[in-house]
Amino acid sequence: MSIQTTGLSVDGTVFNVLIRYESLSLTPEAFITNSGETIGRVVEQTRAGTRLNYTLVIDPSPNYSADYNDLRSLLADSSIVHTFIFPRGSSTVSFTGAVLSGKDKFAGFKAGSPVWRGLEITVEPLKPQIV
Repeated sequence: MSIQTTGLSVDGTVFNVLIRYESLSLTPEAFITNSGETIGRVVEQTRAGTRLNYTLVIDPSPNYSADYNDLRSLLADSSIVHTFIFPRGSSTVSFTGAVLSGKDKFAGFKAGSPVWRGLEITVEPLKPQIV
């Protein structure tokens, strides 16, 4: 089952896509920095906070299929870092992050054009979100 959202924004562009609500997950990860000091061969590290990696699966909206293709192209672009606004509860969360992985599936042809769906991405924020 998917939910439609107009709250998925990447680099200031809002994409009308369907997000599979059961696929949206957050993975907390410690954000560690190196102090530069070494003790023997071990580098001293400091926990700077926690970042939340986001994983979600996106499908094209029947009324806005071009948005899915545009989002897919943007994330496949050579730019590694993007500004994201994701739905979170009844509001949104925004951060600068990098797409760690992404894949989608070929779903056949419609009117002679290839159709893709099920874009699964994992996004990692560049800075901790919980300090």
